[in-house]
Amino acid sequence: MKKLISVVLALIMIAALPVMSFAADTVMIYFDNTQGWESVKVHYWGDVSTTWPGIDMTLVEGSIYCVEIPTVPGMLDGLMFHDGMNHDQTADLLLPTDGKNLYTYNTETWSVYSGTPSESITVNGTYVSGTQKEPKISVDVVWEAMEFTYYGPSDGTWNPATHTYEGATDGGWSTNTPAITVTNHSNVAVTAALDFTAESTGSGIIGTFTEASGTVNDNILELATAEGTEVSEAPSATAGFGISGAAIDANQKLGTITVTIMRK
Repeated sequence: MKKLISVVLALIMIAALPVMSFAADTVMIYFDNTQGWESVKVHYWGDVSTTWPGIDMTLVEGSIYCVEIPTVPGMLDGLMFHDGMNHDQTADLLLPTDGKNLYTYNTETWSVYSGTPSESITVNGTYVSGTQKEPKISVDVVWEAMEFTYYGPSDGTWNPATHTYEGATDGGWSTNTPAITVTNHSNVAVTAALDFTAESTGSGIIGTFTEASGTVNDNILELATAEGTEVSEAPSATAGFGISGAAIDANQKLGTITVTIMRK
């Protein structure tokens, strides 16, 4: 069986990786915003309640939103999802007690959300003694600051002696390629798939990965098992990341890098 771990890196002018922590007496619920509301709120009541109009839900991916409720299934009298503008809302709902945690608006049904929120995930292997070797996946993913600069075109300076502009330059992106390095501490070989998604569809922003070996747009890093190696000599692979394509005219988030770890 393959094990899949995703690590999402927020590609912003100053890179930062948020970490979420959840209390033991809470439950995470999800809402599929199939109607395309501009914002999603949830109001719940029972042993614990929110004050109308409730609390904001956080976008996870696509049309999926999530929120952490400080209770457990069975302790709520009811809950309702709505658009925060009194224009549209669900019926009064009961939180399922069978593990279902995703409510889809257009089908009016609960299901189990199996996606992965965009968050930092520390991957650790837990050793269980036994007579057979058990695969343990543990990797480190580190990256340099994902900061890129777009230089606007310059007409240069007019030289009256030559009747020409001197020092004219075309616009373009900086050529820096900050590194993403994956180190394998697992007792199995793994691959790390790198993927860039521009913040805005059709923006023309292009992200390119170049493996340390020089292979351009090789977004698959292969790492041997760490068995038989010292910790300091653990297998690792590095890819540089560069930005090209369309211009920007203000500081902004360019997109997101996803690093997916999978057993070979």
